[in-house]
Amino acid sequence: MILGLIPWSNLNSHWTFFDKFTKWLVNIPFLGDLLGHDMAPFGTWYFNEITMLFLFMSVLIMAVYHMKESEFIDAFMSGMGDFLSVAIIVAVARGIQVIMNNGMITGTVLHWGELGLHGLSQTIFIILTYIFYIPMSFLIPSTSGLAAATMGIIGPMGHFAHVSGSLVITAYQAASGWVNLITPTSGVVMGALAIAHINVGIWWKWMLKLMIYLFVATCLFLGIAALL
Repeated sequence: MILGLIPWSNLNSHWTFFDKFTKWLVNIPFLGDLLGHDMAPFGTWYFNEITMLFLFMSVLIMAVYHMKESEFIDAFMSGMGDFLSVAIIVAVARGIQVIMNNGMITGTVLHWGELGLHGLSQTIFIILTYIFYIPMSFLIPSTSGLAAATMGIIGPMGHFAHVSGSLVITAYQAASGWVNLITPTSGVVMGALAIAHINVGIWWKWMLKLMIYLFVATCLFLGIAALL
């Protein structure tokens, strides 16, 4: 999957191996018709290709483990259920974004942001962005949903404050990772604690000092990066 998502030809114009291989593959009689003559080479994959890969691998796993059809369907639907909340959040966030754009709400918020950020240093802005994303990461545990809901506003505000988009994303990712170490809304955290038979209160108490150190260190590194 990773090979399919890396834009090889964009990184280096001479890296055309996958394009040539795919072209050769689809021109093979019968096999080309089976795969489809519009088959996307590695480096140009997106949602359609990734979805097909996941579907194919799930069927392959069923065959390897000799699962019954009923067991496979139950497991498949259970796994898809975990993605349902994320899909709903992304869809709702996109709907809100459309309403805000068409209602000129986004422009108004950005104008206020531009006025408020006028004269604000890059260091202060990126640290405030990091702090802003900490409660937001708790309210919206899905990283995809959080990005869809907020990046349309925070990204342009970073431009007004002369902070690069990559640094804004770093602040967002750092805050999300920080929160996901302790948040009870994280399935990974709660699942691991359940397996280890550790109470979440004990986990929070044990993590307190580390979380403070990480918070201070992240603010420090973000502030330095904003000055570079």
